[in-house]
Amino acid sequence: MVVDLNPAAIREVADGGGRGVFGDATRDPVLEAAGVGRARTVIVAVPDAAATRQVVAATRRLSPEVTILARTRYVREVEPLEELGADQVIPEDFETSIELTLRALRLYGASVAMISKERNALRAEHYGALRGTQPDAAVPILEALREAAELGRIVVDMGCHAENWSLRRLAVRECTGATVVALERDGSLQPNPSPDLELKAGDVLLVYGNGEQVDAVRTLVSVPCTGTLDGEPTPGTS
Repeated sequence: MVVDLNPAAIREVADGGGRGVFGDATRDPVLEAAGVGRARTVIVAVPDAAATRQVVAATRRLSPEVTILARTRYVREVEPLEELGADQVIPEDFETSIELTLRALRLYGASVAMISKERNALRAEHYGALRGTQPDAAVPILEALREAAELGRIVVDMGCHAENWSLRRLAVRECTGATVVALERDGSLQPNPSPDLELKAGDVLLVYGNGEQVDAVRTLVSVPCTGTLDGEPTPGTS
């Protein structure tokens, strides 16, 4: 059931087989006409902050047991909306930050399970870790990634050893222990590139590893990998 002040939106809902109520959701009669007393969940997605507070307060007053999810643009609105009765408040600015963080984790080669755990940690206690209301809250996976290694940026120069070689043939992981998590080509970023992708002059490799491993990749891009050290391939000259 959709409540909206835009008649075109209500018509669109009806045309799609849904149900809608034309009216102001801050008013009790409109919410009652929409069946708020029978609802299990009410989602408040109003762009105006003051109207969002009014809808949340009216909904809680009319239906003490209903679950209320509210979207807000700014984090400063989280606590007022919770005090008015919202069960969960989703601030757009934090959700944007979370999405950027998760995409960075993907570039670092994080697993799906790790990313899911990180998302849950960042959303825990109503974004307490990000809002500063949990001073002791930690983000262990992010901290471990940051402290354990770095993300190096390595350019494939024209005429260098790696030009026209595939990532599989270059054997970055086997030779250096580092991981190529993305490749930038012509301004386009390719996360987790195929091992059969042939490198071209001007490509930029984003490599995850400790300092020595990243430096070894820089050498490997210019110098072929020959010989072994304790059974592992090592960069060398040819």
